[in-house]
Amino acid sequence: MLRTLRCTIVLLAVAGALMAQAKPGAKPDEKKSVQSKPDTAQTAVDPDDFVVLITGACQTPPGQFAVRDCVRGVTRAEFEKLLAITQPNATGAYKQKLAETLGQVIILSNEAKKRELTKDPDIEELLRFKQMQTLAELLVGRAMKTDAQPTDDEINAYYQSHLDDYQTADFLRIIVPAKNLAAPDDDAKFAETIRARCASGEDVKKLQAEADQRVGRPAAAPVDLKNQQRAMFPQAQRAMFNSMPGECVTESPSKGEFFVYKLVAKSESPTPAAKAAIVNALEGEKIKSELEDLKKQNVVSLNEKYFGPLPSQPKVLTPVPTPPPPGPTAPQ
Repeated sequence: MLRTLRCTIVLLAVAGALMAQAKPGAKPDEKKSVQSKPDTAQTAVDPDDFVVLITGACQTPPGQFAVRDCVRGVTRAEFEKLLAITQPNATGAYKQKLAETLGQVIILSNEAKKRELTKDPDIEELLRFKQMQTLAELLVGRAMKTDAQPTDDEINAYYQSHLDDYQTADFLRIIVPAKNLAAPDDDAKFAETIRARCASGEDVKKLQAEADQRVGRPAAAPVDLKNQQRAMFPQAQRAMFNSMPGECVTESPSKGEFFVYKLVAKSESPTPAAKAAIVNALEGEKIKSELEDLKKQNVVSLNEKYFGPLPSQPKVLTPVPTPPPPGPTAPQ
């Protein structure tokens, strides 16, 4: 009995590993993969035609009985139903790898049936636990996730309350080098003059050239900063994100130069990347809340006589973690 149980666990592990090979991002075996057919060729296959065919298992050597419960193949309709559930937007390479994996899993599971593993009480109990585990995972990953889909109003409200995390802005930066460190007030006054002229609408290229000529170095172009976030800058410089497009502010990050930032544009609504991150965050919050409600409604108690001393508040239901916003990159 124990040996049969070990065999079944090995079989499940092998099947799981095979299915893992078909996940998106896994590189298919180039030597074994078949060239992807055009969509026109794929649609020419009838729904009842086999797209995965298993022939070796059905061959009967002379003098032997035919293989029982032989599975000859998977039709296009069956295969596309599985694709729709697991990976609706599958690439051609993924489809081929899934088909190869499916064929191997069918062979192994069919062999398990021939050996009557499903009639073993230990196997039956293991499959019952696997079914409960799978249902629990599907509840959180599919049913709860679907119910937790946020509305556009919820996304926008979350965005407005987390502008520091998600709002982006485009700046033009004028670098004003110091001319005389012994007279910092003169440099500060010149930087303020550049800022005021920037705010009045003067060409930033011209202003950058004047700042460079003042210290006798070749004129450079102002720095074009795209998709900047507050977290990319020191706390003292983040106030410039509160300005309006066209406004200019002066920052002094070091003794050797001043920075004049002109705000070109600021995102008033979440970008696609920010929206995806917000959706994940809101989904995580809703799922976590629902799991907490289930914990309150269904109390799990363990027998200390059997398990020994237990923590005062064991965590039975694990909430789904909230993904952090995309990590900002420091400006160059």
